[in-house]
Amino acid sequence: MQNPTLIWKLVHTGLLSGGMSALVAFIVTLINTGWDGGLFGRWLVAWCLAYPVAWFAALIWGPSAKRLTNWMVGPRRKS
Repeated sequence: MQNPTLIWKLVHTGLLSGGMSALVAFIVTLINTGWDGGLFGRWLVAWCLAYPVAWFAALIWGPSAKRLTNWMVGPRRKS
């Protein structure tokens, strides 16, 4: 992929941060409140709060993470 479009970047970041924030919110909610009938509702509230924060953070941090990765392991080679 040469230069991803803005839409591609937004969708990719949204999917990645959505999955990661869902998993982290579930684990933290489970540890803090335990497994019972209300776990799903508590997790959903936690995830609804965490997802926009994670998406925004990924959009802001993404370019810096890419530069840091390139510095650590070198740029991606074209195949």
